[in-house]
Amino acid sequence: MTLTIAAQQVLQFFILTLTLPRPVRLQDPNHEVPTRTSTWCSVPNYRYYRFTPRQARGFAQSPTLTCSLAQGKPDGCRCFGEGECQAGFCIEDTVGVPRCTYPVIQIAEIEFWRAGQRVSTVKVPDNGHDAFRIMNGVDVSKTWGVWELEFYSDTLCTSRLTGGSAIASSERLHGFGHSIDHTAPLGAHNTARTFWQSTHEPPLEDFMLHGPAHFAFDRDVTTNWWPTCFNPCRAKTEWLGRNYSAIVTSGVKCIRILQDKSRDFASFSLIVQGHRQSGTWETFTQFNAATWNFGGVWEHLSIPQGVAFVASIGHARALDFDLNSSVVELIGTPLVFDFGVETEIDSWRWATAEEPTENVALEHDGHTCDRDGLCPRDPVRWTFEGSLNGSDWVMLQDQQVVFPIAISRKRFIPFQPVHHQVQISLEDVWPDGRGKCAVRR
Repeated sequence: MTLTIAAQQVLQFFILTLTLPRPVRLQDPNHEVPTRTSTWCSVPNYRYYRFTPRQARGFAQSPTLTCSLAQGKPDGCRCFGEGECQAGFCIEDTVGVPRCTYPVIQIAEIEFWRAGQRVSTVKVPDNGHDAFRIMNGVDVSKTWGVWELEFYSDTLCTSRLTGGSAIASSERLHGFGHSIDHTAPLGAHNTARTFWQSTHEPPLEDFMLHGPAHFAFDRDVTTNWWPTCFNPCRAKTEWLGRNYSAIVTSGVKCIRILQDKSRDFASFSLIVQGHRQSGTWETFTQFNAATWNFGGVWEHLSIPQGVAFVASIGHARALDFDLNSSVVELIGTPLVFDFGVETEIDSWRWATAEEPTENVALEHDGHTCDRDGLCPRDPVRWTFEGSLNGSDWVMLQDQQVVFPIAISRKRFIPFQPVHHQVQISLEDVWPDGRGKCAVRR
């Protein structure tokens, strides 16, 4: 069978497409593929932070504790049974060699810091407010359009608050439609003969159903609120909420919001506040849409009820502001802290804990542990990481060298830096100019 020239060309093209590598995604031919570059970052901005102890102080080798001992060997010595070890544990290392190892760490407290102040890890009280609102945390390019806003008394957004009246920083009387009063001077749209047009093609839109604040609470996704600002709406200048005229004892723990589908009319950052009867507005939290879409979709935003402890509720003792309580954990077990929203830090530190009660010796050789200071439960090697989603982690500090812990108990170690390298591209920079790295060098 003889193929025509056209058929041969089609067959050659088909064979060629089978042999060429398939692109991972479609790329705009007018723009280059974003490339990731290594950047030094001094202020990480993550929702989750993870502290993982890798080695405890344990029983270090000394003139009196050597690997030549039949029993009571210090940490790091090869062993064939736990009875040989001062620590009482013979554990395989990363390459499968059994060694004497002290496997437990103990710390009293952890602190996160930003700009010389301790980052709050507790819930902001929300049961003494009579009104609630949201505010644009960043500039909105055109004007801010909110189609629906709902406040809830539970973190799952199932119990909606009812009642109250709409309040706003400003509101338009109507939408962006045009008057058909051809006699209006200089294009004025508010004359006695003004008639506001509707669109001529489905879905029909009446421009008089846009602008006033109450349209954001009518449970109708075809009407919306617009403030009077335009090109742009400056950050923290516009707000929308409800006044309940009496204390809402349940508080607000979740909001649902539907913003305009155009990013030029939606706020990437939302600040949630409550009004006290004293006349002051108090900020509960600030949401940045780093891990979900915004604009044209319902946003379900649960207000953080303080830091959550992902790995174990017992880790809460590390953030209870009490140096007399402590967390005891196995080496390699991470302490994960969920702030609920992206949180900037520029340093962190932890405090030593009281010595274990089972160490009752009154004298020591400077290396073993007892009640007057040298505790084998202090972590001396660790990693500290950050994550936006709780699964993809970025290394912020890798303490590979044995850290010199002071013998003083219930004392904080020096502030630990988080200056690190991170791979980022334009896709990692958020609309507010930040990203997972809030400050880059």
